[in-house]
Amino acid sequence: MLEEQGVVVELNDDFIWVRTKRKSSCQQCSAKSSCGTGALSEYLGRKESDVRVIKNQAVRIGDYVTIGVEETALLTGSLLLYIAPLFMMFSFAIGYEYLSNILKLPTQEFFVILAGLLGLGSGFLLTHFISRQYFNTPHHQAIIIAVQNKNDN
Repeated sequence: MLEEQGVVVELNDDFIWVRTKRKSSCQQCSAKSSCGTGALSEYLGRKESDVRVIKNQAVRIGDYVTIGVEETALLTGSLLLYIAPLFMMFSFAIGYEYLSNILKLPTQEFFVILAGLLGLGSGFLLTHFISRQYFNTPHHQAIIIAVQNKNDN
């Protein structure tokens, strides 16, 4: 299970919103001062994100929590987000190229690129609809692992 610490910023009956700070592994690297990735992570790596978490424990706004998500959920989501649109883009482009030879459609490169872009957009729509149904299951949601009340500090 992947874990992250954050602060509860909003409460709901079923969910809470936890604000986390993005971290980079570049902070522990000895070459971070001479590395372009280290400089980029220094600039971009300090942003905060709000994460929707299933409320499986009693918490209050301001509590520090440790949240977790299953590795399989993250891997599945990443594959869906990256692979589906690319697969659709290449399928549409290759499919148009193939059909243009059979049906005597225009064979200019512009139309193949247009078909690829149409496939990319279709892939993003497919990803959107699949993720709204598939990833709303409790197995694919972040959960609270530990709570440290704000008064305990």
